[in-house]
Amino acid sequence: MREVWLKTNSRALVMSILPVAIVEACALLVAVLGGVVFDNAVLMWCGGIVWVVASIVLVGLVLQWSQPRIARDGDDVLLFVRSGLPVRVPLHVVEGFLLGQGPTMLAGPSHELETANLVIKLADRAETFQKVEVKSAIASWCNSYVTIRGTWCEPLSVEVVNRLNMRLYEAKQPQPAGAV
Repeated sequence: MREVWLKTNSRALVMSILPVAIVEACALLVAVLGGVVFDNAVLMWCGGIVWVVASIVLVGLVLQWSQPRIARDGDDVLLFVRSGLPVRVPLHVVEGFLLGQGPTMLAGPSHELETANLVIKLADRAETFQKVEVKSAIASWCNSYVTIRGTWCEPLSVEVVNRLNMRLYEAKQPQPAGAV
């Protein structure tokens, strides 16, 4: 059973879904008006095709944003820092969580702004996890450090980092015999 440790930024979900939903609504309107009011098959088909594409994009966005940033699954910590499947890092490789600061990596005038980041320290001896490909807008992975940009997760604070370190500590404790 997956236990969510750090959620995705729900504010970013709304901001990314809103334009797609507007395009989808307009495309549906064009398809209906083109087919019913104007009896124009070209308008109906174009509106329908755009509506289908926007619907697929919308479903993809909802699936992407419904994933947490960090979760635990048994003896693995799941890092959702790329498209597709998460990176599975064995629990014993994760040494701790730190609060950092860095660029937002957003386009436009806000690209120079900074945001709080979550830094995950991995064991130096885990050579497999020295460098892993991630989506650069969401995170960076260099040597034994994974930096998750605060723009793409729930608001970060000292309390959140302390909570993550406590969950890590509890997860690493030996389970009593017979415990499920």
